[in-house]
Amino acid sequence: MSHAQPRSCDPAPVGREPATARERTAGREGTAGRDRAGAPAQDAGATQDAKAAQDARAAQDAGAAQDAAAAHPAVEATPGRPPELLRLPGGLWLRRRRSTHAVALNRAVRANLDHLRPWMEWAAEAPTRAQTAELTRAGSAAWEAGTDFMYLAGLDAEPGGVIGAFGLHGRIGPGALEIGYWVAAGHVGRGIATAAAGALTEAALALPGITRVEIRCDRANAASAAVPRKLGYRLERVTAVAVRAPGETGRQLVWVRDRPAA
Repeated sequence: MSHAQPRSCDPAPVGREPATARERTAGREGTAGRDRAGAPAQDAGATQDAKAAQDARAAQDAGAAQDAAAAHPAVEATPGRPPELLRLPGGLWLRRRRSTHAVALNRAVRANLDHLRPWMEWAAEAPTRAQTAELTRAGSAAWEAGTDFMYLAGLDAEPGGVIGAFGLHGRIGPGALEIGYWVAAGHVGRGIATAAAGALTEAALALPGITRVEIRCDRANAASAAVPRKLGYRLERVTAVAVRAPGETGRQLVWVRDRPAA
């Protein structure tokens, strides 16, 4: 069973980062503008109908932009930044993901597609090196912006290798970060996900303004659910979500850890 879940990993780990609400809205408005310019006005009634349709599209665009903004906040999650290197027992480490890691990350993802596919929407197809390179560039920009903090996991005994990916994501609202992770098939069952997620939990709760950390996984993903349980997270709720990967049930477990009271 994979230590992985769809909501808790990169929104688009193997391809282009999702377009911002402004980009999506600008694309629709640009198309509408060309259509209006290319079609002559018919009569007053047609003009009014066109105006009503335009207003309806604008309202839909505004709603879509609000939904997208809520899902992918543009403001930084915290003014602080977590450590770029976390060393853990057993020679395990988490290192900030950079563009120079694109080749190693691509190799690791492609080698683990069958392992990840049941729980990861993005694992349906193998990424190209160019797609992974674009992803890592976007991740570096997100780190600098303070919205997401992406890490790769490795071992001192396997220099240059990638055995998993982890992240702190600012997509669940103010004062909170969500942990996402996956571990390579050959390293499952060694406590790597638990150790790394534990280190990221402490790093997140030490950041200014962060008082809550979440881990989300599908109810059927027992291996992923074991991680927050071992780390003392509480199961706050079970929510209905869209099924996006073959192994999912559509019932998402939301695990929570809060910053201890001073």
